[in-house]
Amino acid sequence: MSTAWAFAFALLWLLVILVGLIVAGTLRRINGVLEHTEARLRELPVAAGPGGVELGAPLPEFRAQRLQGGWATDGHVRGLPAVVLFLSADCPPCKLLARDVRRGRALGVPLYVVLNNADEARDLGVDSFKNVLTQTNGELSRAPRAGAGRRSRS
Repeated sequence: MSTAWAFAFALLWLLVILVGLIVAGTLRRINGVLEHTEARLRELPVAAGPGGVELGAPLPEFRAQRLQGGWATDGHVRGLPAVVLFLSADCPPCKLLARDVRRGRALGVPLYVVLNNADEARDLGVDSFKNVLTQTNGELSRAPRAGAGRRSRS
């Protein structure tokens, strides 16, 4: 092996080690930022959006039509843990959430997906789910706001 090749080989290894150190330092920095952000999020109080239901609070009374037929009421979930997702086909984060739901991320509790109509269910790919509820005038979306004990502006 000539001197030029040995020098090039040593330089290449030096660059590989330097890049490795830079990547390791960057990952350590990102990890620190993530830990700091998670710590700050844990400090925040758990609260619903404007007029919504607090996490863990019982649902207000509701009655909604299932996409598959029949009705769902608050009595179906009263006293049991459940997840109620309000989704829209026009909402990019909702599309990602619907994708995760389609992939079968098991929650261990009943899942109710609330949409405005059957077209949205097809667009989001959740039309075959048992507990897809439709609302014609947003009545189900308004029910939690009324149940939270907050007044809405008229």
